[in-house]
Amino acid sequence: MLSLLSLATVCYGQFDRLQDESLSFFEKHIQAKLWHFLMLAIGGLCFVIARVVIHTLNKTSNTRTINRIKKDPSFAHRYTETLDIPYSSRTISEYDFKEIRQQLHDRRRANDYRVLLNCNFGQYRFMIFTEFSYVDYDVQATGMSGDTRKKAYHNFIVEFDPAQQMLRTFSNLYSTASEKLQKDGLLHAMLPLPDPIPVYSDDFDEDQLDEDDDYTEMDYDDFPQFRKAVEKKDESPLNP
Repeated sequence: MLSLLSLATVCYGQFDRLQDESLSFFEKHIQAKLWHFLMLAIGGLCFVIARVVIHTLNKTSNTRTINRIKKDPSFAHRYTETLDIPYSSRTISEYDFKEIRQQLHDRRRANDYRVLLNCNFGQYRFMIFTEFSYVDYDVQATGMSGDTRKKAYHNFIVEFDPAQQMLRTFSNLYSTASEKLQKDGLLHAMLPLPDPIPVYSDDFDEDQLDEDDDYTEMDYDDFPQFRKAVEKKDESPLNP
């Protein structure tokens, strides 16, 4: 799109140069450059607006899902059926799995993955809603490319198989290569263990951890109607 805008401004400059003979070559050159940068700025602004709209829609959709789960805990089980794509796995001990679970509960974060919702499904399975912060090289409002801070929302099922000593993560289908890397990155963010010193992104204020109103943890052992629905399917804690 930016290439087309650049080509259009150059063509406009050439056309204007032929039409207006009263301007000097220098004046025509300056005028063409001004139009060129103006069109680049308009294109960059369109990119930024589109990016903000997409981010707002994703955040709104994720927030609505979280609020619905809070109001109707049984919806969480239905939502887990959409998180059926396996992404990463690692052989670990049951002790390490418990450490991971405890650290996610205490820190509410795994590196740049901020935990917004934590739903426990028995002893070896839980679901987390995360907000992922990262820096991407993308078009800015000036029309030029540069480092741009972004946020993405990814939700995961984390399962541990005590028989195979295997930890696995599941999520929904990715749409870009960047999303795939972000979904694959959760397990790496949680490991290695133990790590007594939490690693936070640059913009995270640890003093606000206890004041984080976005975080919610739900234990579905407290909801008999949900537990009854799960028991009808299978008694295995790893049954998706």
